[in-house]
Amino acid sequence: MRRSNGVNILTWTTQQEINSSHFVVERSADGVAYTSIGQVAANGNSTVVHNYSFTDIHPINGINYYRLRSVDKDNSAKLSDIRSIKNEGIADITVYPNPVSDRLILNVNAEKAANGQVVILDLSGKIVYTGLLRINPGNTVIPIAAESIASGSYIIKIQLNDELIVKKFNKL
Repeated sequence: MRRSNGVNILTWTTQQEINSSHFVVERSADGVAYTSIGQVAANGNSTVVHNYSFTDIHPINGINYYRLRSVDKDNSAKLSDIRSIKNEGIADITVYPNPVSDRLILNVNAEKAANGQVVILDLSGKIVYTGLLRINPGNTVIPIAAESIASGSYIIKIQLNDELIVKKFNKL
């Protein structure tokens, strides 16, 4: 399970299926009350590994709890274990390459426009870079010159409105 570009991508695998009909994907905001958000057809009868996926295109803010209802052809059903994923908020941020040599890239996929600040700190807490950000809805790519940053491990903090996102990266 992972979050990507504002959606949650759920994946699961079966080792064997006997009279399987389909999987009902259920989501909850509290881990107690679940609602069906989609269905995926099963392979029926199989003794080989099958990989499945479902994309939740409208995840809720905060923690999303998911479970699968595995339904057989006779309508009997079993529930899976519960898994959860936290939606980070207004933006998904990817920092690459990692490790970086000369230019660090921030790839920000935001649901709405935001103003912010980026701060890079070494592991002792010393600030080695600071800059202002203007994020537009959709995808924004922000290059940061890293030639003058010494080799080592760093923390990058991105503040967008009232949301703080923290990532770690290494400099060659």
